[in-house]
Amino acid sequence: MVRRLKPKQKHTCYHITVRTAQKAWLLADEKVKRAWENKLAELSRAYYVEVFAHAVLSNHVHIVLKVNFPKKNLKDLKERFTFLEGTLVSRRKWHDEWEDKTYKRFTDLSCFMRDLNQWLAAWHNKYAIQGKISSGHLWGRRFHSKVVGDDQYLLTVMSYADLNPVRAGIVARPGDFEFSTAGKLQRALDQGRKPGFPPVGFLRHVAPEKRAATYLVWLDFLAKCGQKPNVLPSLEGFAYAIEKEGIDVSQVQQQIKNKEPSNWSKPVFGNENFVKRILKREGWLPGSVHPQQKETPPPGQGIKSPLSVI
Repeated sequence: MVRRLKPKQKHTCYHITVRTAQKAWLLADEKVKRAWENKLAELSRAYYVEVFAHAVLSNHVHIVLKVNFPKKNLKDLKERFTFLEGTLVSRRKWHDEWEDKTYKRFTDLSCFMRDLNQWLAAWHNKYAIQGKISSGHLWGRRFHSKVVGDDQYLLTVMSYADLNPVRAGIVARPGDFEFSTAGKLQRALDQGRKPGFPPVGFLRHVAPEKRAATYLVWLDFLAKCGQKPNVLPSLEGFAYAIEKEGIDVSQVQQQIKNKEPSNWSKPVFGNENFVKRILKREGWLPGSVHPQQKETPPPGQGIKSPLSVI
């Protein structure tokens, strides 16, 4: 099994996907999608995780998130632990000697995904969906995770996740799909609210109260990029922000069209310098040694990178 790239550094962003067993439509029921979204929100309050985008399809889910490593705070850890235990049937009381292991858990992507996937599988098998009680495996293989580079690539990956329902032919516009970040933003705007949105990519140059609406316009443009690849009429309102950040729109279009963000044979998605830097540090490049590797392997038997990007 190829070792998953999971760097222990501050503010690491990931693109994650999980598929159902045999790619069956086990998530098709709206009750299941809503339960998954609710649990994602709960766990995001406990873990040091910030979710940027998500999309729940009938046989797989996409999540784009950031794992933070803040300074250890006993009071904050206790509050997060107590909140998480409050969502469970069997609840444990906090003990101060759990500080280190709780911090390690709440900054661990694998623990986060384990709690999310195990909970939904148990919920799915316990409650009646479409008049039946389910049993057996809900998920197929373990989740895939891909490290995301700078903000330009982060915005591309977020867009890719929100465009999944459009590519699947479910809706014509990303904002029309209920169980995604785009859908939630669209409903909030339709209700007259001003939802918050992270300052990623060119959106950092857009006023905070306009970022959500601008992101939806950006998604609508990308959804139609195959029809009018050289025309940017819908982007005129914030073209200055795109130019200021130096984003190559045609490159973003091509990356999404080629499904680059979902190429799991490459565990890093970003510019070439970012790719080389993080892979060298993690011991993936030829000639580099992984930090956990105690002995230097014989010539020709070093850690081989599964990448073709270098």
